[in-house]
Amino acid sequence: MGKSVSMSEARLQWADILGRVQYGHERVTIEKHGKPVAVLVPVEDVAWMDEMEDKALGEMAEEAMEEYRRTGISYSMEEVFGPRDK
Repeated sequence: MGKSVSMSEARLQWADILGRVQYGHERVTIEKHGKPVAVLVPVEDVAWMDEMEDKALGEMAEEAMEEYRRTGISYSMEEVFGPRDK
């Protein structure tokens, strides 16, 4: 997934890391105590991920509507996705 850096390293090299993400189109994982807590990604990557998510959700909705038309059975959001975390 690209380079991983500790939080302390990220603080010291923030400008360099942002430059690598923005201009080098790298993904950088920020770790705390050796565990990943965040990923910095180029804005273009986020736009692409949002587009793919919207497409997948649209396809899932179409499949659900087709199943409803075929069977007449519908499901609540909780039944499909489980309880919502707040």
